[in-house]
Amino acid sequence: MWVGIDPSLTGTAIAIIDDAGTVTTRRCATQGHKSDSADDTRQRMNKIERWLRDQLEALGRIDLVVGIEGPSLSPRRMGLDHERAGLWWRLFSRACLYSAEQPVVVITPKQRAKYATGNGNAGKDAVLLDVSRRYPQFAGVTNDEADAFVIAAMLARLDGHPIEPNLPAPHLAALDKLKETP
Repeated sequence: MWVGIDPSLTGTAIAIIDDAGTVTTRRCATQGHKSDSADDTRQRMNKIERWLRDQLEALGRIDLVVGIEGPSLSPRRMGLDHERAGLWWRLFSRACLYSAEQPVVVITPKQRAKYATGNGNAGKDAVLLDVSRRYPQFAGVTNDEADAFVIAAMLARLDGHPIEPNLPAPHLAALDKLKETP
């Protein structure tokens, strides 16, 4: 079973692909406000982490390969970098408790976009559109679900069980650096 996680303060998503190729996506939507206190943010992160724990607990720890999108910190994004990084570490640490005797795979946003679209600079809407077109088994409707799904699909391919028969070379190039990682 391959599990992709797309961490977000507003819509953390998880995608599960089982051995039969069945896809399940779920999303935890939360909303913050500029006036939120540090305790408000902590409680929001607690809610997201509990949700992820419950999702992973329901799957168990047997034959679970987990991947998470790496942090997306950028000078172009204003504010909340500290909070996003804090949430990422909490969810990464939680995922490590459930991954089947192997490290959680961290996939960069560029690798995720390249695998989905062939272009590492593709935006989230382009990823959602390409995923909706290429994968009939994907029933998600949000960018977060599409991102989590792509991560799970990448893991399945890395594990020798691709869910798509033919993927163009530019898409597959997203896996090159992941294959180099021990």
